[in-house]
Amino acid sequence: MIGKIKGDNFMINKKIIKYTVLLLSCIILFVSNSLICMAVTSSKDELRGMWISYLELKRIYEEMKDKKNLKEFSDKIEKMLEEIKQLNCTDVFFQVRPFSDALYDSKKFPTSHVLAGTQGEDIGYDPLKSVIELAHKKGLKVHGWVNPYRIKLPTNPMELSKNNPFSNLVDDTKTVIKYFDGVTTFNPANDKIQKLIIEGIEEIAVNYDIDGIHLDDYFYLSDNLNYDKDSYDEYLRGGGQDEQKKWRINNVNKLIKNIYSKVKEIAEERNKQILFGVSPGGNINHVINKESVDVKTWMKEPGYIDYIVPQIYYGFNNKRLSFNQALESWLEVERHQDLKMYIGLAAYKIGTEDEYAIKRDDTLTLKEQDDPRKEWITNHNIISKQILKTRESCNGFIFFRHDFLFNPPEETKSAVEEELKGINKVLEKK
Repeated sequence: MIGKIKGDNFMINKKIIKYTVLLLSCIILFVSNSLICMAVTSSKDELRGMWISYLELKRIYEEMKDKKNLKEFSDKIEKMLEEIKQLNCTDVFFQVRPFSDALYDSKKFPTSHVLAGTQGEDIGYDPLKSVIELAHKKGLKVHGWVNPYRIKLPTNPMELSKNNPFSNLVDDTKTVIKYFDGVTTFNPANDKIQKLIIEGIEEIAVNYDIDGIHLDDYFYLSDNLNYDKDSYDEYLRGGGQDEQKKWRINNVNKLIKNIYSKVKEIAEERNKQILFGVSPGGNINHVINKESVDVKTWMKEPGYIDYIVPQIYYGFNNKRLSFNQALESWLEVERHQDLKMYIGLAAYKIGTEDEYAIKRDDTLTLKEQDDPRKEWITNHNIISKQILKTRESCNGFIFFRHDFLFNPPEETKSAVEEELKGINKVLEKK
């Protein structure tokens, strides 16, 4: 009997210890997660970014009375930067190479038509230098936003300069890919192209007081394997064994890794911090499977990127892919300890109908106020709610783009004004 009592007491004690340990583990996990969330939401290091694209610069060019007047250009840029600063943003992502060209003093690429009217024409001043000087005076960091592959849209630019690298390197599909929709890009597989891209980034990082180098979402624009079949066949003739999709991924990975190495090498030589990051599309499955962008490797393994900015341009009610669903898919990816994640937010959708918010086979019988296509019209607090959502698990966010917040079309102006009230509230200085 005594032995049984002792045995029962032993079993009870084991259960008490077991549940105590389990309870303590849950408490520790809860506290740890809470501290992580607090660290993200209250951190002074939160990045609050704004993209300034070539389209903002195109507007500036059209407004300028004297197209080659540095003072007039600088005044317009300073106004934009002041608006960004007043929103309590911290970083500006300024597009410096939209079409195998340059909005800075370059020996590799012709001056962009965006501020010259015609590609290759001298504009008489250095846009990037002006932006950096003005932004740094306001305490804003500047990232040079590069589109590494894009050469031409169907009618933009209308004509390429004879000094455009395209003119010297073009050799069927060995150096160039011409897609079905009239977009022409450099071929990511070509070593000459990779060298050109890296040298172009090097001259920015060496010659300017830049805070970061930033790539956007133009990689392989189609999963149609016919576009670069000649280039792939050449790879096979040289002894390559990877199937074409894997080969494409390796081509992009090689470029990203080499850009990172070059940027860090220059940063060390200059004894300053220069970040390198990429902004892919928000649908992670599309990014990986359609565009050959190996974001999971970049996020998991050091040596590729300092930060990633998924462009999660979806409403909360989007039937194809909601904001929360897309965000969760990115948060599930393993990240190395130094990687930062910022989220791209769709300021351009404020006050507009989102025709892609339903699936093709949807036969909706919803009331108008419940139609996900109308979400950005009927709700004027989407961006502010998304900012709060990102603060639970991310390191910041970037608005796409300046003009949609500060120079919106007349038809969305009132909606933007309402949305800005909420944005200002959640971005108030603490």
